[in-house]
Amino acid sequence: MTLETAEIDDAELIRRSVGDPEQFAALFDAYDLAVPLARPRLYGIATTLVARHRRQEERLLRALARTGVDPLPEPIADTVVRRVAAQDKERELARALASLSRDDRDVLLLVAWEGRDRLLAAARALDAHQEPSRHHKPHLGRHLGRRLALASALAVAIGAGVIVANDRPHAMPVANVRELGERAARAAYDHDYDDRGQAPNPGQWLYVKQLQAPQSADGGYGVDLSRREIGEEWNSVDGLQTAALFPNGKLLVQGNHPGLSAAELARRPVTPEGLLAKIRQKLADMHISWTGTDAPPSMDERLFQAVYQIMGTQALPPEVRAALFRGLATIPGVSVNQNAVDADGRQGVAFSYSDGWTRYDLILDPVDFRFLGTYGVTVRDRTVDHTDSPSQFVKAGTPLTLTALLDTKVVDAPGRK
Repeated sequence: MTLETAEIDDAELIRRSVGDPEQFAALFDAYDLAVPLARPRLYGIATTLVARHRRQEERLLRALARTGVDPLPEPIADTVVRRVAAQDKERELARALASLSRDDRDVLLLVAWEGRDRLLAAARALDAHQEPSRHHKPHLGRHLGRRLALASALAVAIGAGVIVANDRPHAMPVANVRELGERAARAAYDHDYDDRGQAPNPGQWLYVKQLQAPQSADGGYGVDLSRREIGEEWNSVDGLQTAALFPNGKLLVQGNHPGLSAAELARRPVTPEGLLAKIRQKLADMHISWTGTDAPPSMDERLFQAVYQIMGTQALPPEVRAALFRGLATIPGVSVNQNAVDADGRQGVAFSYSDGWTRYDLILDPVDFRFLGTYGVTVRDRTVDHTDSPSQFVKAGTPLTLTALLDTKVVDAPGRK
């Protein structure tokens, strides 16, 4: 390395590295190879460079908070403002960003660039390794790691399309069902198979605990929204069986619908089109005989119900959940419900399907898009014919199901928790 290279600062080395990548190695001349992670030093260098722009950034943010008009002409800034304006929160967001300390804002920008997936890894790295950069004290890693943890909520909120106001997160509304599918698919990679991060093995079961509205006590059609009860079930990993406990403690095991395992769904390639084709074929092979005077449900309705069932009862790998979310958005008749509420009172956003008489919602958390629960309701009056009992008149607005997922756990046998 030449004397000239040794005397120039980090910013100039980075600039030169664009045309001559080998110059970047000069940043690590004094690096201790016993330290396994170089990220703390890189964060230190990067935060120094970012700090050079903070004064201009702060002036722009305060101007936006004061006027509501973004002075930046870049298309990406326009896009951000349009999204924020949907919730009328642009001024609050600008004030929140401008009020951050310069260090926290630097870290927030770095994390936004890195992406949410790197957030926790970066915090751990910076907290555990205190390797100094050329221009920072030895405790930079620890202090920056703590600031990263403090800024993480806001960074994740920005990455997920969330506004933080009054210490409460508010999800940005999705524009349409395609956007819901895409955002839910991206978030799927942040979630584990169950609530404890356990990946299932063949022969195991997924224990599912949920809060639910019970059947109407008077024997009427639908469920009683004024009451709640705990429901528990066990679903085999192979997708073929489901089990539930009777009040007397006996276990009832029966066939599961649609009878597809997570392993079958995870066979490569995993694509939205491929998964929907597998489920359609499985449904077509069932050769179900429909009774009554009503027309049988369409394949699109059956497909939505099957995905609805799989998402709520199977321990799925992230790539399968992501593909199913994207696939749901392509099923004809599926729309988005921005104001869904599960049995536990949690606000959510839902994939919604209506056949003209009923509507069913697959409810997700509006921030991290975890599965929350389900809701079903009639949307018009109808007389329901029964083969073994008198016909029944059902009013529009009759609730058919309402659930809220409370816990999931991979277990070795049905009946275990």
